Amino acid sequence: MKYILIALCLVLSTSAFSQPPQVQLKFCPLALVDDVSFPTIQAGVEYRLSNTMSWYNELGVKYRESYMNKTDTTFINPRGFKLKTELRYYFPATSRRKLKNVYLAVNAFYTNDHHNTEVEFVNDSLNVETDVFAVKKNVLGLNLVIGSQRKMLSKRVGWDFYCGFGFRYRMIKTENQEFNKDYYSIATPVDVNIPSIKNEIDANGGNTFAANITGGIRLIYLLK
Repeated sequence: MKYILIALCLVLSTSAFSQPPQVQLKFCPLALVDDVSFPTIQAGVEYRLSNTMSWYNELGVKYRESYMNKTDTTFINPRGFKLKTELRYYFPATSRRKLKNVYLAVNAFYTNDHHNTEVEFVNDSLNVETDVFAVKKNVLGLNLVIGSQRKMLSKRVGWDFYCGFGFRYRMIKTENQEFNKDYYSIATPVDVNIPSIKNEIDANGGNTFAANITGGIRLIYLLK
């Protein structure tokens, strides 16, 4: 599936360049500190194919490990990337003024992440042990998105605000793992928190569906 997404991005980019579209470069500043997923240097290109339609393609490359995955032992070299392709519909200029520069979109995304993590579990002697292991995670998903673009400082610079929801399909494999969910139970903290939930998902592994919520800000630079 990931190769299909990559090919789709290339095909869309090629078809867009065969016309004289408006081209926007976009940078995702919040992706730099996305420790819930993993931090990336992330940017994209949007090609305006008509007055109301555009394609947006985005790539992010992992540049450091998430602070939630800090461990003393390393079994795998941390690395990862994110791909996204998005079809947008902009409300026509003749629409109500409140809908100016507002768009609806559907996107498909793929993420690949290799990292080290750890989990605490209760063993047969009812003692708490810490298990450090490697995780190979692939995620495919779809989102419905609503967003708005606004100019800032000049006609060429602006912001793209968006939010949406959808679903994701997680495929998780682990290496050097001692914890077995069929025999042991995870020692969960009294207060539920994001790192513990993330570690539990990694430790349980396997293929699972989950809801997905997305949102963020992109910095825009208009080329033409």
